[in-house]
Order: sequence, then C-alpha cells, then structure tokens
Amino acid sequence: MNNSNGLQQSSVCWGPFLMRLKLSDDIIDSLKIRSSKVRGVKTLNVEDKLAAYFHDEWSFTNNDAVWFENSIIPYVKAYQDGLSKHIEGECNYPWKLSGLWVNYQKENDFNPIHHHNGDLSFVTYLDVPEELKTERERMKYKGTGALPGSIMFMYGESKPPLYDSRKFYMPENGDMFIFPSYLNHMVIPFRTPNIQRVSVAGNIIFNYDV
Repeated sequence: MNNSNGLQQSSVCWGPFLMRLKLSDDIIDSLKIRSSKVRGVKTLNVEDKLAAYFHDEWSFTNNDAVWFENSIIPYVKAYQDGLSKHIEGECNYPWKLSGLWVNYQKENDFNPIHHHNGDLSFVTYLDVPEELKTERERMKYKGTGALPGSIMFMYGESKPPLYDSRKFYMPENGDMFIFPSYLNHMVIPFRTPNIQRVSVAGNIIFNYDV
C-alpha cells in the first residue's frame, strides 16, 4: 500500500492480543449486587488461591458464574473475532468460564507480576475511585512509573524508545480487558486511605475438540 508520501509500505504487529471493552451498565450493576452477597462468606474466600497481596478476595457462586458466562458471550465473540484477524487464523472455539472472583483492593494492597491458567483471562472494573487519578500529584511522586491503582501488562524485552514491552492502563468503571492467560500483568498499589478499587477477574478455556 502507498502512504501519504507515495511510498509503498506494509507493516505488521505481533505478540499477545489485548482488547479493552465496555460492559453494559446492567451487567456492572448486577455484578455489584452479586459481589456484595459473596463478600464475607468464609467458604468463598480465595486469598490462598490467588497471587495478590491482600485479603479481600471472594469467589462467586456457580449460579453467578453461569449468569456471567451467558452475559459476556458477545464480548468474548468480539475478542475471538479480533484475535482471528490478529493471528490470521480461526480462533472462534467453543469456550466456557473457568473461575470468577472479585477483588477489593485497598491502601497498600498490590498484585505482583503473574499470569493465569486457561486460554483467555479477563478483568472488569466495578469501582475505580477518582482519587487514584490524582494521587501521584497529591502525594508528589517523582518517579515515572504507572499511575497508582493502574494495571500493567508486559510481554518480552523492552527497548525504549524503539519499542516498549509494557502497556499501562488506568481503568474506568465498566472497563473489561480480555487477554491471553499467559500474558504477565500486575496491579500497581496505591496509598490513598479509605477508598477501594473493585475488580472482577476470571479465566476462559477453549474446547479445541469441537
């Protein structure tokens, strides 16, 4: 193809395929209600099963998982369509949910670099306090790192400014990120007291035999 200067060119991107979507208000509102019902149920606490360094993490019930799986069908379909174009091959496999939990992140909590099980993973945001967007300025941080409370994805080596293996996002309420489960990511801690950042995460597995 020709560019604006009349030069023939082509370009290509490769590596993990990450998609940012916006869930409907109905799904987010229902997730908030369902999250409040599982929070504090001792048998649903999953702190010992997850990588995060905080205590307020809870698994959803099977009924919640079935409801959510049905609710996100069009969102997963959008990801699979995009992935198929990205890899130039078919990736619209039948799938099912494999794990669904809610995280209540508070002051000084953080999630270290980790990856998930399964084929795809996702995280969606129920409450991202506005205070996180101004914490760096309010607390006069001098570093160049990601904003407090943001999420960072990383893959491969980094060589700025030619390329950067990291992607930082300050999520908004209702955001949903879908990505390959092997993709390393982490959650940056924050220090603002008396607020909480609420996210829901889970995994998806493909049925390759159908």
